[in-house]
Amino acid sequence: MTIKDLEKALIATWSVDTAYSGDRKNWTPERNSIGQCTVTAMIVYDFFGGKIVRGYSEKYKLFHYWNEIDDKKVDLTFNQFSYDKSDIVFTKTIYKSKKDLMKIRSVRNRYLLLKRKVDEYFKKL
Repeated sequence: MTIKDLEKALIATWSVDTAYSGDRKNWTPERNSIGQCTVTAMIVYDFFGGKIVRGYSEKYKLFHYWNEIDDKKVDLTFNQFSYDKSDIVFTKTIYKSKKDLMKIRSVRNRYLLLKRKVDEYFKKL
């Protein structure tokens, strides 16, 4: 499996139910990566290891999650931002463990739903 294979599965399985509750009002099937960053980073971690990274944008006042694999940034949900992407800078970056993220009930529930959908997607191939 490649990152591109997993990305196709995620694009096919993201839904309003797997989006962060605060982003659901902006979620559409055409922009289905909105609100998916935390659970997506967890799924990428499941398949490829590495680290889950959280950063903060001072300008846009938001947190964002992505992965670091073999010292390379892997961000499958960056396209959710409708702003001028050239000026999105994430600071205050920290590594987050999947174990700690799973302690957050809303994250855990969204992750388990997305994980099930991704697993079903791959079973159908």
